[in-house]
Amino acid sequence: MKLLITIAFVISLNLIGFGQDKKLKKNSVYTEVLGLGALYSINYDRNIHFNENLGITLGIGTNTLLFDYKYSPAPGIPVRICGFYQIKKHTIESGVGSTTFFISSGTHVAIFGQIGYKYSIIRDNFYIGIAFTPIFYDNGDFMFFPWAALKFGYKF
Repeated sequence: MKLLITIAFVISLNLIGFGQDKKLKKNSVYTEVLGLGALYSINYDRNIHFNENLGITLGIGTNTLLFDYKYSPAPGIPVRICGFYQIKKHTIESGVGSTTFFISSGTHVAIFGQIGYKYSIIRDNFYIGIAFTPIFYDNGDFMFFPWAALKFGYKF
């Protein structure tokens, strides 16, 4: 019984200390040209840090200037989950994303892969990035279409 209490105590101390470093910026907003939003998107990301260098990013965004073939607005909602590895100003991220487009003929879903690089600038508050975001699945058909993204964002 003492062993179980000791193990529970050690685990609870680790959980209390997990992710409590106030220097790590956990939120970001960014504009992405091309990428998951097709032409552009405005996004929010939340970082979950496992330690100072490693973590997961969960994100959601919107785009409103994409038009379908009849020139009516076709808003989209990109979501993504990525793992990241960060050393000082350099971040490498890899994951998957999906964008749901609401066009006049119905809902259209695309699934993307993502491998990218971000570089922090201006006191580590802003960043620029580039990513390879190929499309793997598009509205019921498996496919591979190379795609890319440029990012500019603010971390807080």
